Amino acid sequence: MRKTKVETQTMALIADGYSGKEIARTLNVSPKTVESHVQRLFDRYGVRSRAGLVARWMTEAAWVHGGIPGLTGAHGVPDMP
Repeated sequence: MRKTKVETQTMALIADGYSGKEIARTLNVSPKTVESHVQRLFDRYGVRSRAGLVARWMTEAAWVHGGIPGLTGAHGVPDMP
């Protein structure tokens, strides 16, 4: 599922635990704009919470890209040192 650059940035910040106000400051937009992006993502992914959104995003990343963002091992499992 293709997302805009702002949606991808918003998703990444949500996954990192940022609040709506923190996301707004980071992206230099209003908190209402962030909530609009978040609601659009909720609708697109068919979820009702930020936790559900992150879970769906991680599942998509595992299937589409062969791993979870930030992890280098196969299927999202980190390589052993």
